[in-house]
Amino acid sequence: HRDLHVRSRRQRQMCIRDSPLFAGQNQPSSEIYNRLVNTLSVFDVELNTQPRVLTLALHPHLIGVPHRFAYLERMLDLLQARDDAIFVVGREIADWYTAACPPPADI
Repeated sequence: HRDLHVRSRRQRQMCIRDSPLFAGQNQPSSEIYNRLVNTLSVFDVELNTQPRVLTLALHPHLIGVPHRFAYLERMLDLLQARDDAIFVVGREIADWYTAACPPPADI
């Protein structure tokens, strides 16, 4: 699959991926949750002046196993409890980007 990343001068993005943590680095199950908490603490400081996009790149065979799934639930609960977080899929990001940054007329 391909991640769609939208970038602009006023926007920083971050991607939290399960594959390097669990398939490559053999990190403990809690590490993905800890990284989200730490990422959000940095974003909170910067949010007033800089919009943020946080991508969660997840694979069912990695995050969906029982000993990791509880951390996914905690991550989603944490994000859903925020009043400044929205959840979108790639198509919604692409539609927004197309509307915000139309191609030049000469193309």
